[in-house]
Amino acid sequence: MKKLIFFLLLFPSFLVLSQESVFISDERNYGVELQNDIINKVISKGNDYITFGSKYNSTLGRSEGNITVFRGDSIISSDTLFIFSLDSASESVYSDVTLNNGLIHNTSLFAAGTYIKDGVSQSFIVKYDDYTNLTSPQFKFISHYKNLSSLLISSNNNLIVAGDYDSDSGNWWGIRIYDLDFNFITSSGIRRVSDGNAFINHKTVNIFEVDNNELVLFGTAQTSSNTGIYNQHYSYYTRLDDTLGVVIETKSLNNNGVGGYYIIKDVIMADLSGVTRFYATGKQDEPGSANNAIPTCAYDVNGNDVFEVNHNLGILEDGKSIYLTDDNHLLVCGRVKQLDSDYTDGNPPLFGEMGSDTNYNFFIQKKLSGTNDGAATEWTCSFGTNRNEVITDMVILDNKDIILVGNQQSHEGIDFADNDDLYLDQYIAKLNISDCTNPVATNQNILANFDDGSCLYSQSLFNTDKLLIDSLEIQLDIAESDLSIAMDSIYDLNNSISQTTITINISEGWNMFGYTSWIENEGISNHMSPFDDKIEIMKDNWGAAYWPEYGFNGIGDFIPGEGYQLKAIEPFSISFGN
Repeated sequence: MKKLIFFLLLFPSFLVLSQESVFISDERNYGVELQNDIINKVISKGNDYITFGSKYNSTLGRSEGNITVFRGDSIISSDTLFIFSLDSASESVYSDVTLNNGLIHNTSLFAAGTYIKDGVSQSFIVKYDDYTNLTSPQFKFISHYKNLSSLLISSNNNLIVAGDYDSDSGNWWGIRIYDLDFNFITSSGIRRVSDGNAFINHKTVNIFEVDNNELVLFGTAQTSSNTGIYNQHYSYYTRLDDTLGVVIETKSLNNNGVGGYYIIKDVIMADLSGVTRFYATGKQDEPGSANNAIPTCAYDVNGNDVFEVNHNLGILEDGKSIYLTDDNHLLVCGRVKQLDSDYTDGNPPLFGEMGSDTNYNFFIQKKLSGTNDGAATEWTCSFGTNRNEVITDMVILDNKDIILVGNQQSHEGIDFADNDDLYLDQYIAKLNISDCTNPVATNQNILANFDDGSCLYSQSLFNTDKLLIDSLEIQLDIAESDLSIAMDSIYDLNNSISQTTITINISEGWNMFGYTSWIENEGISNHMSPFDDKIEIMKDNWGAAYWPEYGFNGIGDFIPGEGYQLKAIEPFSISFGN
């Protein structure tokens, strides 16, 4: 250990981030309008991860839903979903099928998706019994929902899905509850109303279960006066009981009073040092400016503010996914058009180009969530490219691989901010981080999954280890001495036992005695024949007999530790030695 610590002290700490693209969809679709392959969501189980999105079928001229299961760098299962008309003799195929989200329950995979019928978006749920073998899907169609974005399995083993739908009275947030076989249980619709005016464009961001089986819904909506400004959505929190009755009325999440310029894109529920929190990210528009910032916010289980912080990385920021690690590091990823040098220590990100107006970067940030509950502004950009990717989601596997998923533009020069759905291909990157992984080092990186020998240790730790090693060496010497003495004692005891002879006195009549010797294969006749004239009969535990009068030995050999019956004609003594 001394040599190891000395070796590590010779090397400075540094962070190596290696990016490996493990899967990119068919590049032959590059630059062809409407041939888009996208990934909307990624989930994981152990070291497997599953992506949800769509692929364009150029032969059939339609987009089809796509689910792909990865193990390492290999695809172990996948399925492409297309929806046929159920009420038409022609069985026409509906277009633009996509998967928005999914979850794994035991080994079953549930996913929520949408498709276009007669120009109208409709929704469905699909279930596979085994996520590693995507065959025989079971469907549940929800025609009046134009989008399904969130689903969960409740503690009472029901499937809860949430999204948004249009009715005769307007646009609503919607929640529906099914059992695991898609049998309907109940549903509810919620919408935001202020001063008698109903909001429009309700969109569900995510739904969670909290205490007492209650549900929390995060979503966005617009006032009717903002119909022409699509991005100005207000963000909201609502809490419901397990029958979908309202427990806490819908409340606005204003992000420092900016209100409708605060747009939630992702929310998670996680524990920070044993306290349940919601963490959100998205986009924060700056009124009157083309720029915007990335909001990072936290709320308690009742939707009250814990902290709200905006991060300006450069221009056109958009936080797409948020993640809290087991070590309370908060990560955010998404897209940004320019990456400010303040977040890269003055160096461009991997494959990046500082100050570029035409290249887009994606990023991951991290910060410690400490005594101020995560509100610190110390953020570090860990990864970026200028290859026109936008990262939509991320997940960390059990082996600490960070999986980034999203879309990559296949044609440079397209303004990605104004053309969110043109010329895209699925993009997956695996972020391997090589750094110090030892938790006792002063420079441990909790995200690292490969140790590069850069660990540093304080002098006090070195001294502590030295004292500990010296103490252990002394204790080991003492233990070795005690063991030697004990072994000598055992040897002496064995010798003493081996030299012991036990004499057994036999009385006239019936007797019972044990064969006390360790010697095996000792013949009954050999040992007892000197006393044949004094023995009438002798039996073992199973009734086999030694009968000297008739020269019969049905017992055979003595067995160490076994007992015997003997009927003596007159007294005598026998001895067994070891």
